[in-house]
Amino acid sequence: MQNYRSLPSPQKITNNSIHVKKGYAFCAYPGKISDGRNFIDHAISNGASLIMYEEANFDANTYLKKYPKIKFLGVRDLAWKQKKVLDRVYGNLNRHIKLYGITGTNGKTSTAFWLNHLLSKLEKPSKLIGTISKDKVVINTTPDLFVLYSLFNKGIQKNIKNFVLEVSSHGIDQGRIHELNFEYGIFTNLSRDHLDYHKTMNNYFLSKERFFIENVKKTSVINIDNSYGMRLANNLIKLNKKIFTFGFSKEANVKIINIKQQSLTNNYSEFSLQIANKIHTFKTNIIGEFNLYNLISAICICYLKRIDMHKVTEVIKRLPVPDGRMNVINKTINNITKKVIIDYAHTPDGLKKLLQTIKKIYQGKILLVFGCGGDRDKGKRKLMGNVANHYADFVCITNDNPRNENPNQIADQICEGISCLKKIILDRKKAIEYAIKKTNYPIVVIAGKGHEKYQIIKNKKIDFSDKKVVMDIN
Repeated sequence: MQNYRSLPSPQKITNNSIHVKKGYAFCAYPGKISDGRNFIDHAISNGASLIMYEEANFDANTYLKKYPKIKFLGVRDLAWKQKKVLDRVYGNLNRHIKLYGITGTNGKTSTAFWLNHLLSKLEKPSKLIGTISKDKVVINTTPDLFVLYSLFNKGIQKNIKNFVLEVSSHGIDQGRIHELNFEYGIFTNLSRDHLDYHKTMNNYFLSKERFFIENVKKTSVINIDNSYGMRLANNLIKLNKKIFTFGFSKEANVKIINIKQQSLTNNYSEFSLQIANKIHTFKTNIIGEFNLYNLISAICICYLKRIDMHKVTEVIKRLPVPDGRMNVINKTINNITKKVIIDYAHTPDGLKKLLQTIKKIYQGKILLVFGCGGDRDKGKRKLMGNVANHYADFVCITNDNPRNENPNQIADQICEGISCLKKIILDRKKAIEYAIKKTNYPIVVIAGKGHEKYQIIKNKKIDFSDKKVVMDIN
């Protein structure tokens, strides 16, 4: 590592040329979408004094001649040596903090949100990094190591030692957490998503599995009511990895005994867990079995950390709800009281569990507003339509980040799975207004975007919020 002696102090190294300022080091290497080496000129114009670049398949002579006063350092496999580079700049921050990672198709955000809340309330200050992070630098579910190290460094300065991360399959596959050590990892579930990227469910699973094999150093907490969870648990056992399982399954370390008394009226659930031959009963304001699974995984971490279960019981009686996750808004339109439910559900399984929960705890006809993203897994569109057809009474198909695809074609592919009453209104604002103001359905479910405050149309992000549209209706 002696070649890295010229690296700058913390806060003066980046892999994004936009963030470069005078005296910065810029790390340039190929990514999945673009090649950072194409931005060397931009980085230097912004003040970079050192360029570290991936030397494979790259002729640096042109730049060396063009910028004789700039230091250049070629590194083989730079993308996979990010942590070594950052350790030289910041020191090995990973040694001074505890990381908790949550991965799975659905439930990452809610699980991370509640685990972060429990740790902050019952142990030490904790920081959440993921989909609903408040940090503007977090633009992906799982940021790259340059962003993570910056956040870790700032957190340590504020005496924060616990960091709860959402870990996406893209983040794992693209090396964003390469060589980071996590104390604990949670596996929530696995169902169809991101097949435009992974191509097969097996590839998707193997990407998730890598996190538990390579990054989790202490214990993996696994939902074994999910078939992929059971497969993960068995594979980790063969590798002598420590696991801790939960679910209704008799084989689980934490057995769910029952879940009862759920109501949309007063947001109340009660469930019992058998942990180490002792029954613990919990009451909470969180509703929906899928949400309770997420909460239970966070409780498992508390148990493993030997946090007093009586204190956990008290804290979960009243939990904050993550933005865009089964948010219930009461609206009175034309003297008719409606429940409008906003949720991020954007996969067939996620939508199914959301609608099943609503039908189970509230009697009434459901109008569902949703769409599917453009330039993404086309195969799931008909499947989403099938789910909508089975559980909703009326479906309003609309835009959900159509990107560069024709929105009409996306809607048509969704409609292939729908035979119930339906209407296509591609303008999402008009679709929501129609659902709430122009129909008499007592339950309006708006799925797919949740917390997001934008629509991606073509290559532009346009300000848009489901919640704001709903709140503005009168």
